Amino acid sequence: MPKYHFFFLSYEVWFICFVLAVLIGLYALPVSPKHKNLRNSGILKVMLVALVWTGTTVIIPVVASAISFSWDISLLILQRLILILILLIPFEIRDLDYDELNLKTIPQRIGVSQTKNLGLLLSLIFFLITFLKDDLSRLEIIGKTILFSILIIMLLVTHRNQSKYFASFFVESIPICWLGILIFLESYI
Repeated sequence: MPKYHFFFLSYEVWFICFVLAVLIGLYALPVSPKHKNLRNSGILKVMLVALVWTGTTVIIPVVASAISFSWDISLLILQRLILILILLIPFEIRDLDYDELNLKTIPQRIGVSQTKNLGLLLSLIFFLITFLKDDLSRLEIIGKTILFSILIIMLLVTHRNQSKYFASFFVESIPICWLGILIFLESYI
């Protein structure tokens, strides 16, 4: 029976967890008088969130499973980072009315429509990276095509005055829906 306990993990996993914990701390704790914390630093905040999520959902499982870092794993890390950045766009647009002007968030810098265009471009890059993998299955192509379509629709319906539950429920449920789609496809492909 596998043992799921922190003390049974390798030192490499401990180190990655420590680094991610420091990044989370920088996100929440004050780092300088100018910036209360990195949560209040616009683009850096978005990159920090994407890095922590990528580290937690890809890098830790890969290191804990003792899988060697290959070309495909590198592409998976890049895809996950891009996916998180795409999923953060509706939150950035939603918070536009509440963010201070000095935060210089992506929508503040380039506007809502250009932010959505950036998301559409990132979605295309996310999808195309799939075809750079050495080991590519039919399931992955179909799953990523469906996810790509969902991301495009999400970005197209994202707007400044969105429903209270749009980002907090529908956007956050996209990874869960993607998992459900993959489980469904695996049963029938």
